[in-house]
Amino acid sequence: MENRFSIPSTFFSSEEKSVNNANFHPVKIRIMSSGVNWNDCDFVINSLDIAKDTVSYAPILANIVKREDGELDANGHDIDFEMKIDYMGNITYKETYIEKPVGVFLANSCEKKYDEENSVYYLEAYGYIWKQYSEMYEILERDGMKDVSVEVEVQDGSYRDDGIYEIREFNVLGCTILGNGVLPAIDNSRVEFNFSITKDEEYENNLRQLDILLQNFCKK
Repeated sequence: MENRFSIPSTFFSSEEKSVNNANFHPVKIRIMSSGVNWNDCDFVINSLDIAKDTVSYAPILANIVKREDGELDANGHDIDFEMKIDYMGNITYKETYIEKPVGVFLANSCEKKYDEENSVYYLEAYGYIWKQYSEMYEILERDGMKDVSVEVEVQDGSYRDDGIYEIREFNVLGCTILGNGVLPAIDNSRVEFNFSITKDEEYENNLRQLDILLQNFCKK
């Protein structure tokens, strides 16, 4: 079992929350949930509590392609493998991620919540999509919601007698937005482009801190 793999989920956006910067648009992402997913991995509930702090500043990614109808869309969690042979005949493989950053998660915005309808706990976080450096803003503005695939690095896990890989501790490495027709491995993992959220002092403070960070970075 490799200690890195991807787990599908969902994505949303909001006009109510914004920093003083026209280059960014806020999104809400349901990253993943507890229980057994389509990859036959079981994320125990406590693992979500440990992992939520690793979401801060993790990248939001996408591989944008042109569909058969000519419209742009995200694709999947796309990886290239390059094989090299040296003069001794030794073969090595290099893994290259095709998707590129299109945004970033906010610091300290990830929370564990309970889904009563599906009886699972899940992680949800806020982030920002860049408007200027890719077409993802226009794609999300058009579609409103997308499934996502979350890449995690397992710190503690093992196979059970039933063949399920139980994950007790993991880190979130990044979140890839998926195109239409690409199914997530975790049910209800998504990103929302238009969403309504209540006033929250800590969340507002995170937005202000991100705005200051971005403005200072642009001055360099």
